Amino acid sequence: MLDDWEGIAPPRDATVLNVLRADPSHRLDFRIGRDARGRFAFQLDAVASPPEAGSVESPAGMDVVLDDVPGGGVRLTLLLHDAEDFAIFRVLCGDLLDVTRFLSADEAGRAMRMLLGRLGHWQQVLARRRVGRLSRQEEMGLLGELLLLRDVVAARMGLSAAIAAWRGPYGDEQDFAVGGLIVEVKTQGASADARFMVSSEDQLDTSAGPVIVCRQCLSAASSDAGDSLDRVVAGLLAATAHLPAANARLRGGLDAAGWAEGIGYDGRWSLGERSWFRVGEGFPRIVRGDLRPGVSRVRYQVAVADCMPFGIDEAEAFGS
Repeated sequence: MLDDWEGIAPPRDATVLNVLRADPSHRLDFRIGRDARGRFAFQLDAVASPPEAGSVESPAGMDVVLDDVPGGGVRLTLLLHDAEDFAIFRVLCGDLLDVTRFLSADEAGRAMRMLLGRLGHWQQVLARRRVGRLSRQEEMGLLGELLLLRDVVAARMGLSAAIAAWRGPYGDEQDFAVGGLIVEVKTQGASADARFMVSSEDQLDTSAGPVIVCRQCLSAASSDAGDSLDRVVAGLLAATAHLPAANARLRGGLDAAGWAEGIGYDGRWSLGERSWFRVGEGFPRIVRGDLRPGVSRVRYQVAVADCMPFGIDEAEAFGS
């Protein structure tokens, strides 16, 4: 139903929204719509207590409006300021649908609390959006995620599902959530030290599900060989041209990751190595339970040599 969003006509009455059910398969009554100014809106009613004043985070470029509902309850409406940001707005709203999909129809109050917390997460993600050119390491990191998406994840579950599984741009701890499997991608230059960086104590924590680390090494290639970031992006956009939802989600992810058309990410790279490691007991890592009270947000390096006992192949990584 998100595919129908742009076709919703703005109402003539400035006091109402023109809305449709966001997803008929969702057990909660989320709605998408437009207001009289043509702004895109996302909405949910719930029997819940209103949050405390000042406790609601509004992601950049959006307004979060909370109104009383006749008969009791709260209506949350998320309004987008600028239609040029629709791709990332659509991804955000799809994420809100996904995180509440397991709730029943009578748990709208719990859904409202979850949405408010998730909007705080998105506020941080959008605040980190890059303006200008990605650094060389950021370019390689994004290229590495897209190569894994295209060559491995999409081959196993289809392109639309692979794009939906791509979590890297949104500030999640790991880069892909493939069913119950969590995949963290580490992409480096082939000449780099045989270590990879872990950005937090939660990134290799298996409490939320099994974690696989995929380490990739890229080498500079000649102009007529290899892949560039722009070339891979163009190929994925073309492949999803007939899949509006996947194309919009992909564009939103690229936007959140800091890629922009016309910058010129045309340096060519060849994939030289792709290694897989299953994180488990004894894997070289730091998790939250290892830290003393008051210590958090740790960053550390892991030597690849010490990961070798945990090496697996791609088939073992993904199983069935």
